[in-house]
Amino acid sequence: MTPFDYSSTARRPAYATLPDEVRDAIVTTLGGPPDDVRPAGGGLTPGFAATVRRGGTSLFVKAAPDTGTFTYPAYRREADILAALPDGLPVPRLLTASTVPERGTGATWIVLCIEHIEGVMPGAPWRSSDARSVHASLVELNSGLADLPPHLVTGSSTDGLVDDDDVLGVFGRRARNELALPFLPDAPAECWLDLQQLVEQAASVLHGRDTLHNDLRPDNIVIERGSGRAYVCDWNFLTRGPAWSDWAGLLPYLHHDGLDADTLLVSSPLTAGVEGGTIDTWLAVLAAYLTVSGLSSEVPTSPRLRAHGRFSARIMVDWVSERRKWTP
Repeated sequence: MTPFDYSSTARRPAYATLPDEVRDAIVTTLGGPPDDVRPAGGGLTPGFAATVRRGGTSLFVKAAPDTGTFTYPAYRREADILAALPDGLPVPRLLTASTVPERGTGATWIVLCIEHIEGVMPGAPWRSSDARSVHASLVELNSGLADLPPHLVTGSSTDGLVDDDDVLGVFGRRARNELALPFLPDAPAECWLDLQQLVEQAASVLHGRDTLHNDLRPDNIVIERGSGRAYVCDWNFLTRGPAWSDWAGLLPYLHHDGLDADTLLVSSPLTAGVEGGTIDTWLAVLAAYLTVSGLSSEVPTSPRLRAHGRFSARIMVDWVSERRKWTP
């Protein structure tokens, strides 16, 4: 299967097109006009996101107007969460967050200036050292996020999954040949029914009150050059659920790149002792959600969003099929 390039998924506005007021806010934090602006190629939202540099100073900047129905509230929520995180966690620090009125339009922009981490995105392909770094950071975050203000940690990791009829029924429809899923592997009806049963039990199996990132993908991670520490970015989906959910949900990407995900699963303190069927249930319901997303209409402002869904659904089904020993 062709690898998915998470470093080139976004369609973002150029720095020069930002309103003067937004650029002024960036310049104030940076200490002057930037010498270099490098847009973030990764990500699945259309907001401005770039590394800006002036001399020896670098910032990672996000900005979006309140005319954006998703990106603006997402950036505002991320600002609130970053401001509340304890110091020392493997998370880039929020330096400034401001709301900036744009003259003449009535729009208001949110501008986040975040610590720039000099490093690389993992997963091209995944290496064992990167897996160890990410796992260490997730263990650290599991304890470090425990005392966040309750109003910031909303909902459950199964919201939008177990309460969506399309998600709950997609594999059953495939088993009955009511739906074509050409981006998923060929399998007999009993395999799709196995997935369907896993999805149906998700609401009764997937419980937990730990704080989760809940959107962990390669493009939301930076491996710092020199230290090798894994920094976790993009915090607007913070929620509660089983402590192992972020780690287990990331492992299909590592499995796809040839790492021994089953050993990583059982050797982790996050997932050790968790029943295999419970892990499979989480993977199955994630795959169902991503399958539905992959079948949906393309989004012009996020041209790789649906392809991400199709790719991720495939690698999750591939791993579940191995774990459950499906036969062709």
